[in-house]
Amino acid sequence: FEHFQISSTRAFDTIFKIRYQIIGSPKISIVIANKDHKEDLKRCITSILEKSTYENYEIIVVENNSTQQEIFDYLNAHDIQPVGYMPIGSPQRPERDMEPEDIADMQVPEFAAIAKAHGVHPAIIALKWAIQRGQIPIPFSIHNYEANLEATVTEPLTEEEMQIISTLEKNNRLVKGQVFLWPGASDWHDLWDEDGIIVK
Repeated sequence: FEHFQISSTRAFDTIFKIRYQIIGSPKISIVIANKDHKEDLKRCITSILEKSTYENYEIIVVENNSTQQEIFDYLNAHDIQPVGYMPIGSPQRPERDMEPEDIADMQVPEFAAIAKAHGVHPAIIALKWAIQRGQIPIPFSIHNYEANLEATVTEPLTEEEMQIISTLEKNNRLVKGQVFLWPGASDWHDLWDEDGIIVK
């Protein structure tokens, strides 16, 4: 073995810590996932900025559709680029992953009305909204890529439209517990040992 050292964490016999030897000064990407936890995110980033002794790194914040604009303001103020996956939500999830009350972002009436006013597909409005918040969106689809890209940077959304969209969060992006249910189980509560029976 070369260029790394393995040591025990002292927590469990089967858990080890690997310390790699840094050869040269390669760029390190620190990836942080986040959704609406500004204080936790701030604590994490501040710790990196204040305590890291390594200089050649970048911080990438992967946004899971945060609804708090102050998060994006904070990231932009610190030159940290947030990247968001599927800003239009998950309209084509398997039926097993959905519940009757679920609705995709593009299907919300107010959202559809804004798209109609701009004469574009609702997905383009989702991309416009993400970009105008200071986020790099990663769309799920690659269809009509060039036309879609052009549409996202022309005719920006108005402040009123941005405000309307910011109130439409339905929190339907999360994978709910019923995805993991077995035949005979009723809902996500069956997944958890809420009364401590199993551990007893």
